[in-house]
Order: sequence, then structure tokens, then C-alpha cells
Amino acid sequence: MLIDTHAHIQEFSDDEIRHIQKSMYVINIACSIEEIERTVDISEKFKNIKYSLGLHPELITNTISYEEIDNMISEFKKLVNKHMPIAIGEIGYNFGKTEDNTLEKQTYLFEKLLSFSTSLKLPAIIHCRENWKELLATFSRLNSSSGGVIHSIDTDKLNLTKLLDLGFYVSLNGISTFKSANSIRGLIKFIPLDRLLIETDSPFLSPEPVRGKQNTPLNIDYIYSFLANEFNITKEKLINTVLINSENLFKFPKNTF
Repeated sequence: MLIDTHAHIQEFSDDEIRHIQKSMYVINIACSIEEIERTVDISEKFKNIKYSLGLHPELITNTISYEEIDNMISEFKKLVNKHMPIAIGEIGYNFGKTEDNTLEKQTYLFEKLLSFSTSLKLPAIIHCRENWKELLATFSRLNSSSGGVIHSIDTDKLNLTKLLDLGFYVSLNGISTFKSANSIRGLIKFIPLDRLLIETDSPFLSPEPVRGKQNTPLNIDYIYSFLANEFNITKEKLINTVLINSENLFKFPKNTF
């Protein structure tokens, strides 16, 4: 079966999720404390839906105080210890929608959560929009990590090489199918197959030919078909490769899939 290694299906109905999980596996990503209860509830109902819990960098604004961040982290840790996800994330840096002068607070949150994932020996699911320099600097400062995946990878060859050297997996999604995404497609030949994950990031980033509509994990088939051609391998081999990579990264018991 197919696997979508990164989606946000908290607002999908149970009937929609039931239909999705009949034919595929999904890793459902919570990005705030408010999403955690629904995220866990979905996995308790549907065995093919796994979950990761994180605090998205978009939660950091100009007005949030360090005391509020600490309180949020404290509550998050309690919930993680209660529910034990397969990963911590998504976490990281975001400068596309938040103010650039939140860098210090974003770094504070990210370092706390990355250290937490390491203490739990859980992989991290990393979000990075634009600030790759600071992301790599944070990895260097902490000098410890349980590894993880760079979700929706969109960077240059040099940064990709550094991330691979650090042991990270990278994940491609529907953006790679966009006609304008030449830079991402240019990275493909530098991504080892044994470090590759594939995602939809539903309900965002619908691939061609359904771009512009709300995305769903079921659209992952378009992405696998497109990327199998880009990697010059069969779709079946790509599906199997990503399943094995998912087992290795998230430490699922063998033959989970």
C-alpha cells in the first residue's frame, strides 16, 4: 500500500478518513496543542493512521512572551509523554508568514523541542521556510539529534548535501509536480533513494493535475507516479522504498506495512 508521510487531516470527517485509510497509510501531523486531542483520537479509531506531535514555528509572533512559550512547551511535553507519538514535529523555522524579527523566539522554541525529541530518542519532522542558515547553525550548536526528515524540501544542492551528511531524510510532495518547480526537480538527482520520503502535506499543496483544489492523502498516487518517472524507477519500487524508509526512520516494527 501507499504511504503519505506528512499530512494534516484533523479537519477531515471520520467518514473521509475511513475511506482514505482503507487503501493507504498516513502520518498525521499536529502543529499545536489544540490539535493534539483530535490527532490522537483519529489514530485510536483508524489503525493505518499514525501521528506526530509538534509546535509549528508559526505559533511564534511578535507579541508572545518567553513565559508564554515556556508554558506552551511545558503543556506540550506533558501531552507527548502521555500519548507518545512516532515523531516530534513539525518544528523548525518559518519566515514566509511570520515576522522576521521573531528569529530569536523561533530559535528558542526550536532548540527546546529538538532537544526534547533527542531526549525521547524520537525523530524530528522539520519545517524550514527560507532560513536554512539558521537551521543548520542550530543543528551545529546542539550537536545532538535523533535525526529526522526535512519536510517539503526546497533548498539548494549545498544545503541538501549538508542535511544528508547530518543523517536527515528529505521529503518531496506535490510542489515537485508544478511546472514552475524547476529548482526542486533539479535536486532529485542528488537525493539518495534510501533517504527519500513522499508526502501530500494535505490539505495543502495539491499536485498536478488537481492543483487548486483541496488536497487529500488520496492524491499521493499522482506524486508517486510523477516521481517514479523523475527517479527513473518503477512506481512499485518507489512505493516499497518509501515504506522501508518510513519503517527505518520512525522505527516501526518490521512488517508494519
